[in-house]
Amino acid sequence: MSAYRLWILDFEAKRTEFSAEMAIAQCLAYMASPPDRSLFGMVTNGGEFIFIKLSRAATPEYDISDVFSLLPRRNRLYDVLALLKRLGQLSL
Repeated sequence: MSAYRLWILDFEAKRTEFSAEMAIAQCLAYMASPPDRSLFGMVTNGGEFIFIKLSRAATPEYDISDVFSLLPRRNRLYDVLALLKRLGQLSL
């Protein structure tokens, strides 16, 4: 018997004049669907990126990453790309 794995990655995008944090609640609402495994989400406004993990347990729990910014003084593009690469390598 083979097991099928389905990846669900939710991206919630807002315009750059809005804080990416404004999209967290909406992203979590999208992620509240019934799968029995952990889900990953990302919110962005094009300049800031926030990653979200929703763990399924008796009581679902979520965790939110730091805010990653692409602004020159805080260029975190490589951190964002490394996180996306790591999510692609995970075997859940």
